Amino acid sequence: MMYQDKHTDPDRSRESYQTDWTEYNHPSTAVVEAVATATDRDQTDLHPLYDYLDGDALDALLSAADTALTISFTYDDAWVDVSATGSLTVWVED
Repeated sequence: MMYQDKHTDPDRSRESYQTDWTEYNHPSTAVVEAVATATDRDQTDLHPLYDYLDGDALDALLSAADTALTISFTYDDAWVDVSATGSLTVWVED
């Protein structure tokens, strides 16, 4: 689902894509699929996630967290927020 985000950060007041990473086996897999969808590219056209962060560490942190942990980072022309609660939002950079 694409929609105009109303986040208070003006840099994020552009189109975003949201999904729930808990529908995937690993948060890192969900991140790659969500960025591919949000940027309208094939997953194989993206740089490897490990060029940006350790996917295994991301999976471990989010899967084990029992708090409202949110990790934010940029990945292949997109800004990503991924939360231990399952929320995954991707903003496409201009």
